[in-house]
Amino acid sequence: MFTLLLVLFLTDSPSVSDRVVEYARSQLGKKVGDGECTTLAVQALRRSGARRPDARRGIWGDEVPSLKEVQPGDILQFEDVVFFKRRRRADGAILTQTLTFPHHTAIVVKVQGKGSRCVLTILHQNTGVDGEDEETRRLVKEGSLELATMRSGTLRAYRPAAEIVPEDQAQDRPRARRSTPARDDER
Repeated sequence: MFTLLLVLFLTDSPSVSDRVVEYARSQLGKKVGDGECTTLAVQALRRSGARRPDARRGIWGDEVPSLKEVQPGDILQFEDVVFFKRRRRADGAILTQTLTFPHHTAIVVKVQGKGSRCVLTILHQNTGVDGEDEETRRLVKEGSLELATMRSGTLRAYRPAAEIVPEDQAQDRPRARRSTPARDDER
């Protein structure tokens, strides 16, 4: 008597946000497309299967109600944003850092802390310090933002959402993996 044993392994597939982060990290140090900041976000969303409601207007998914709720994989849209930070070195000198983002897009890859005191690690391109070589500016870089140091502008976060594909257009998508032992006549 032949007994067929069927074992079904369900695999947790990564979320859209996880895939956005994975893609962005894989591009670190590279130029994505034309090197514009939006190109990194567009490609990350495209490669992760996310929908883009209105990228021309800087809307990258479902708006996150508060920056206190930002998660890895969220897309940030900066409009006239200025971060200002001052600290005293051990030798007494005062260092001042000002970051300005007139119109910019970035991907959140890590969130540390909570509330307005959290620090966001972002990946973005077409950014850098004044005087930096243009090709270097267009490479994907990692940066950090302390939300408490934001002084002006508008910073919005958008959560990528999976693209809804009509059932008749859906391609075969792996949802589960089946494992069966070989039958005697297949050995």
